[in-house]
Amino acid sequence: MKAESRSRPDGVTLARTRGLESSLKRRFGRIEARLSYTRSQGENVTDGTPLTAVPRDVANVGVDYRFNDRVSSYVSALHTGVQVVDDAGTKLDLDPYTVVNAGGTYVLPRAWMENSKVGFGVQNLANLGLDNRYGYGELGRRYYLRLQVETR
Repeated sequence: MKAESRSRPDGVTLARTRGLESSLKRRFGRIEARLSYTRSQGENVTDGTPLTAVPRDVANVGVDYRFNDRVSSYVSALHTGVQVVDDAGTKLDLDPYTVVNAGGTYVLPRAWMENSKVGFGVQNLANLGLDNRYGYGELGRRYYLRLQVETR
């Protein structure tokens, strides 16, 4: 006798989300500071349970520093609050976490490529490893190099 395996997506028929979002950006000379905060609530209207993997609180703070017209850097921190996940009918809370990122940008000389930039960065500086048992973990430390070319 052959065992039969069935799978179905865990979809939500009807969902409701509501919340509050705020942000602030201020420049102080060569420094620009950014702050944002979101508080939200997601609900599966069908059964009244919280939406899976929707954090109630998310906050982001960042600081950019412009050394001159060509060189700038940034550092930012993203805080993700408690998230509820469903593990085979059991509701579990994922712990809150904060990830720190940093990087910079260099504007290329006009003789090379007008209005073009090279960017670099490190995401998740601390290489924060999170509980990934339910498929919602944060990726480890990542590096990137970016070339932005503007055409006219």
